[in-house]
Amino acid sequence: QKNIFLKNRTLPSSLSLPFYKGEFHVLLTRAAVEYIYTNNRPIDLYNFLNGTSVPDEHYYSMINRWKETPGYYPYDHDLNQISFMTRYKIWSDRPEQKLCRGDFVRGICVFNYEDLWHLATAPHLFGNKIFFQTDRGVAYCMAQYLDVRNKMKQENKEYSIIDENFYKQLQNVEFGKKKNFLK
Repeated sequence: QKNIFLKNRTLPSSLSLPFYKGEFHVLLTRAAVEYIYTNNRPIDLYNFLNGTSVPDEHYYSMINRWKETPGYYPYDHDLNQISFMTRYKIWSDRPEQKLCRGDFVRGICVFNYEDLWHLATAPHLFGNKIFFQTDRGVAYCMAQYLDVRNKMKQENKEYSIIDENFYKQLQNVEFGKKKNFLK
């Protein structure tokens, strides 16, 4: 694999190998965001990765493994896990690729209006990718749909906007529950 780091870079003393690769899409607690913006180690990592070919795929994956990061998760994610809390994404090399009604760009489905049915029913917090320039209808319809769901929640306190069972079975949620239990 091609070395993504530029030649003649010195690793800051606050950082150590190995480096990890993962998703750019993350959910962070307020405490984690404060840690990232106020501590030297994440800033050192940001500066070190700046100018490399895919810094976004390393930045949060690295920080998320550090014990001092609030909400850290020190384990490798199960490579068989295809559902993540943050984003609904259809890859061209997976069986669900047949669901994509849009086009594939760099191996990822770009959702169009025909994908609204599964975007609306997916339990994820975000859909990846929607190109506003080519299909404004997707963003408009999703905004309308979310407004309706929000109004239903306000009118009926029993109505749940999220599928809690989906989130409860995710590895990082299980780890967080165990970590909080041990405190």
